Amino acid sequence: MLHVQGILKHINQFRRDGFLYDVTLICGKEQIPTHKIMLAALSDYFLAMFSAGMRETSSQVIEVGGMEGKLLQKVVDFAYTSDLDLSTENVQEILHVGSYLQSSLIVEPCCEFLKKHIDTDNCADFYPLTRTYNLLDLEETVDKFVLDNIIVLSNRPQFQKIELQKLVQLLRCNSLRVMSEAEVFGIAMKWLHHDVARWEHMNRILECVRFPLLPPQQMMMTVAREWDLVKKDSRDRSARWKRRRAARTRPSSTPTVKTLPGKTWLVDHHCLLFLCTYCVPVNFDETVHECFPFCVSELEQEVSYHCAAVLNNFVYIAGGEAPSVSKLSSHKLAVNTVWRYEPGRNQWLSVASMQEARSDFSLVTVGNHLYAICGRNKTGELFAVERYDPMVDEWKYVNRATEKVFGHAGAALQGTIIVAGGGRNKVFHNRVHSYDTALDEWTEKAPLLSPRAFHRMATVGDKVFAIGGYKNRSGPGFPVNDVVSVECYNMAANQWSAVASMLEAQTGAGVAVLNDCIYIVGGRAFSASSSRRSVRLKTVTKYDTARNRWERCSSLRQPLRGAACCTLRLPQRLFSMSRLITTV
Repeated sequence: MLHVQGILKHINQFRRDGFLYDVTLICGKEQIPTHKIMLAALSDYFLAMFSAGMRETSSQVIEVGGMEGKLLQKVVDFAYTSDLDLSTENVQEILHVGSYLQSSLIVEPCCEFLKKHIDTDNCADFYPLTRTYNLLDLEETVDKFVLDNIIVLSNRPQFQKIELQKLVQLLRCNSLRVMSEAEVFGIAMKWLHHDVARWEHMNRILECVRFPLLPPQQMMMTVAREWDLVKKDSRDRSARWKRRRAARTRPSSTPTVKTLPGKTWLVDHHCLLFLCTYCVPVNFDETVHECFPFCVSELEQEVSYHCAAVLNNFVYIAGGEAPSVSKLSSHKLAVNTVWRYEPGRNQWLSVASMQEARSDFSLVTVGNHLYAICGRNKTGELFAVERYDPMVDEWKYVNRATEKVFGHAGAALQGTIIVAGGGRNKVFHNRVHSYDTALDEWTEKAPLLSPRAFHRMATVGDKVFAIGGYKNRSGPGFPVNDVVSVECYNMAANQWSAVASMLEAQTGAGVAVLNDCIYIVGGRAFSASSSRRSVRLKTVTKYDTARNRWERCSSLRQPLRGAACCTLRLPQRLFSMSRLITTV
């Protein structure tokens, strides 16, 4: 940097001394002596002019139009000094010059300046600018600001400046920060009410509102307030609304299960960790490492040893064991029921059941689908793999696994599912396979360094971590040993490597990722003595993947095993100071 500044200082001195000038720019009344090499370095416009064999290549006087002379002088000064001296009064003019001269060295600083000055009183004014100069990065920043502040903005004059196409794009976006679809409806109606000429666009605007996500009573109240306007749209559209209205008034024992991609409900700016088992809510605050009661609604059916996954910011609880027959052996306890938690409504809904009852299986999200992999039920261990499509609320079989397995772990990585460890007939192994969801194919991968079952896996970045579990052992006592080692899988190298071991055994614990850290909740540990009993744990530990270090976070109020954990964003009203929510 010192070298660059030193060169600029000398060249600027040459300019002041009039040394080695080889061109003068004429712009209006301004005459600007300068160096062609500096102009070519600054601007693709001048570079093409001087290198394409045009007459300006040898000319010592060049006329430049399309801008004011004082602005051209300013950007030429910038070429020599790197000082653009932007202000709210001149930034748009300088941006025009930079775009005209095809100079990214001018345009990019202007965009960065504008990004820092976006607010609710000017944000919509940026859109014409981004279109005129094709400023995609600036447009993305403005979009994010509008999405994050849509509630406040909808009450400002700037909101009415947003054009139809952009508004449709914003209202359809999953990152729109609202509490519910009722607010989306209200935002849409504010825009429509501003000008009666906009009513012809009503159908297109209201298609952005995901009405199936509204509870029936709330939908009736929301739509009823605007029913007179809605009816005026057209007879066909009015009829469609009446059918929706009538359908919502009919009692139904089956909740609506068709999933539309969920928007990011208005929350505190922290991600949340949502843990489930036996459906009694508890809230764990990561910052202070304490547990608190929590207000998430309870699941109607009690299950344990189930799986949980997040799809479109909905939590899906699948399979597991029915506690009502908990005295029976585990392979007879499996259920095939699936529940979905909708944070905007704080409600659990029953969705389509899996084809197979399953426990000790894995549930993985890839793209817009869930995959239930192997496990066991009353018939024994399973080959079967199923895929859930939320748009049609249906489970379908896909290509089965290469072997029957239970107690394994699965994680998504780059469009594939890594399935590692587990066992059959109580013999646990270290074999690893990957399932390509696009090709519907299974491939064998490098084995784990250690056999393990009832372990957990988590994906952070481009790595998968296999954590804990237990393996077979010989000798007196319980026929398994806890595994505290942790392994990291590199797909590019198809290689597992050891990382820092756990602080203590936590077999069958809950696991989820938050801020590139892996949280391990509860679980159990097996005694190395002759006792055949395992100890349930209250422990919450965290693995920092960047620092390769484990630490204790807290203790739960009661021992927890058979948990299923995942990361979720929740509405502000459901929490106060927590980041991590544990339902135990």
